[in-house]
Amino acid sequence: MAELAERSTRRRSLLGIAAVFLIGLVAGSAITIVSHRFMVPRRPPIEAGGVRPTPGEHLQRRLDLSDEQVTQVNEILFAHRRELRETLEQVREQIRAVLTDEQKVAFDKMPRMGLPPGPRGPGHRRGPRGGRGPEGRRGPPPPPPPLVDGL
Repeated sequence: MAELAERSTRRRSLLGIAAVFLIGLVAGSAITIVSHRFMVPRRPPIEAGGVRPTPGEHLQRRLDLSDEQVTQVNEILFAHRRELRETLEQVREQIRAVLTDEQKVAFDKMPRMGLPPGPRGPGHRRGPRGGRGPEGRRGPPPPPPPLVDGL
């Protein structure tokens, strides 16, 4: 009789633990879905492949350029990329000279005007920002887990 009661208690304990785990799983999933849907800003896809179009491709849609014209426009922009960057920085400094101190702080937080992607194609980055780190992960390796005594 005592063995039957012990088995029943053990079964209830396991069912209780399983129920708590299941409720936590469902609640966590629901919170993740809701927070992702309503709190993460959605950006419209740039292209079907998620890649920003080159300036020539952008003009191709608006002006009905041929493929040869697109290539020529991209080459012109890429050849003058450094000059464009310097001009944009000069324009930025001229704008900052007109602003009040509070406006300068807000202006500095605004995203900078983008330049066309480089000749290697969109998304190419040099140096430590691009590529993958150790073990194929992006960014620095995760910190080691904390040591716990007795385990």
